[in-house]
Amino acid sequence: MLFRDRRAHAYTRQLIETEVRMSREAWVRATDASDLVHGEVISLRTTMLGQISEIRELQATDRRRSQPYRDK
Repeated sequence: MLFRDRRAHAYTRQLIETEVRMSREAWVRATDASDLVHGEVISLRTTMLGQISEIRELQATDRRRSQPYRDK
């Protein structure tokens, strides 16, 4: 009976250690994915802000060109 309990305990310990290892690996993957997504979001935001600035410049140029010429 004691031998059987020892085997069951060893098996339970192995299951718990496997679960701990898998949980740690999942945490690392999730953290890496989060960091990757954060980097992509920052990159897209930077691109978007640059495009907004360019659009505003083009709109200002268009407004200047579309104003009728006034002789002073």
